[in-house]
Amino acid sequence: MQIKTGIFKKIGIVMIVISIVLFTLSAYQMSQGSSNSQNYLNVGQSINLSKEASSGDYISFYIIFNGPTTSLSTYMQSPSGKEYINEFNRYGNTTGSIIGNQQGLWYLHVKNIGTTNATVEIDYQAVSYYVIATIFAGFVLLPIGIALIALHYYIIRREKKRQKKKFMDSI
Repeated sequence: MQIKTGIFKKIGIVMIVISIVLFTLSAYQMSQGSSNSQNYLNVGQSINLSKEASSGDYISFYIIFNGPTTSLSTYMQSPSGKEYINEFNRYGNTTGSIIGNQQGLWYLHVKNIGTTNATVEIDYQAVSYYVIATIFAGFVLLPIGIALIALHYYIIRREKKRQKKKFMDSI
């Protein structure tokens, strides 16, 4: 009996293509939800950035020093005014993230509490849980697609061995 394995290969290829499309869409959506700014902070100076986010969104920030480092005070503030991720960073890059529990403007407050001026690059982003689900779906579909293509070639190899053995037994 001849086994038709072409469907495994076709479905596997479709799953891989869908996975790549999902990863591309996710990367695009993440880049749209991100804001990057270069800031010069004098001693005692602070900056406030805002980002619109929905409940369940992944909100994160990255602060990278471009030059001499100093101490920073950093916290996020929810639309209701509650403070989250309140930290005092001493001499180095910092990051923080939270799953938003409210919809509205989330604020990131950064203050130079050190003794020297600083130039910092701040990346502040809000990523929708739909984007996170899309990334997860892409990660699931990719290995399944690869496994189906591998199964296709495994079945063909086994079928050729079976036919070769059948031929050798008939001689």
